[in-house]
Amino acid sequence: MKLSHLQKLKIILVLYLISHIYLQLCYPNLYQNIIHPIFWILILIDLVSYKKHHSIHLYKPKKKIIYVLYLTLIFILLYFCLGFFIGFSINPYQHTFLKIVQNFYIQVIPIIGLEVVRCFFLLRYKDKKSFPVLMTILFFLLEINYFILFQKIPSKEAFFKYLCSSIIPLLGAQFLFTYITLKSKYPIVLAFRIMDNLVILLAPILPSVDWFISGSLGLIKITIIYLLFKYQYTKDQHVKKIHKKNSFVMISYAFALVFATFLVSFMLGFFQYEPIVILSNSMYPIYERGDIVIFEKLSPKQRSHLSIGKIIIYELKNQYIAHRIVSVMNHENNVSYVTKGDNNNVEDFYLVDSKNIQGIYKFSIPFIGFPSVWLNEYFHGEDTKVGIK
Repeated sequence: MKLSHLQKLKIILVLYLISHIYLQLCYPNLYQNIIHPIFWILILIDLVSYKKHHSIHLYKPKKKIIYVLYLTLIFILLYFCLGFFIGFSINPYQHTFLKIVQNFYIQVIPIIGLEVVRCFFLLRYKDKKSFPVLMTILFFLLEINYFILFQKIPSKEAFFKYLCSSIIPLLGAQFLFTYITLKSKYPIVLAFRIMDNLVILLAPILPSVDWFISGSLGLIKITIIYLLFKYQYTKDQHVKKIHKKNSFVMISYAFALVFATFLVSFMLGFFQYEPIVILSNSMYPIYERGDIVIFEKLSPKQRSHLSIGKIIIYELKNQYIAHRIVSVMNHENNVSYVTKGDNNNVEDFYLVDSKNIQGIYKFSIPFIGFPSVWLNEYFHGEDTKVGIK
């Protein structure tokens, strides 16, 4: 039985996935800098040649592409505005002309190849229900960096952080890209991804995000793109019933999005009040293990004028502790505090310097912090008498 051109291409992609994993682990530099981009260039050449002999139309009016470019620009501006709250860091990519060309070749060429292949396949096999899902999983596996996943991650905790910051957003993005390609029938995704990557490659500075912020931003971004695209797509159908229904849905989505943005901002500490998870029973019965404590941030002046009996949240060795002040020590214009957990028999064996105080206890929410407690125990193997953000 003779295989069609696209069937052969499917087999090539599956075989390449196996090679992709092996070569990344054994020859990461050779693969990343030479083999991977060249493979996608050859695929693009093959598809261009195939398109010349078949009537395949990928493009629609430019209005939609421009709409996505505007949307991407808004995300980029919001992303950089985040840096004014959390700080900036120097972009690790070099910006000489040759380095820019090299980085474009290494990072962007494979994305172009992958998205063109996605568009070709989904246009031809969109009626097969399982095919888009299988192709999405294949593309997801082709974009994972296995070298980092298997050789650069030293611990279970680091793996969990990488999973949350990179793998989960990548999986969500792949399903989003497939959905948009199926609905739009032209490379909106390609325009979005090229712009997004060019900014990362060319910007001299980038917001200094940690794993939690990176993962949260990735999920928020794909959620917003999905909602806006779905709204625009439905609007273009010119069906009043559907439009009315989607107006209500969009209002619901808007409220959900505002709430999610507020929740993430609260967890990141952008507001006057901030949460930590309690890992021990040292302050029982005020609050106990698995509770979330909400504390109010203090100014440097307020930190030096706290009275006995206040419950303070302070930092010690990159962990947060929430104990009560039992004594105040003044020494050479420097204020320190003696603290104790209400459920402990003795005072803490150290003095708390006022500069290490983060805030004062306001109230607690029972039980909802247990997932963080379990994860902490899984990664560190033991309970501790501290709180985690």
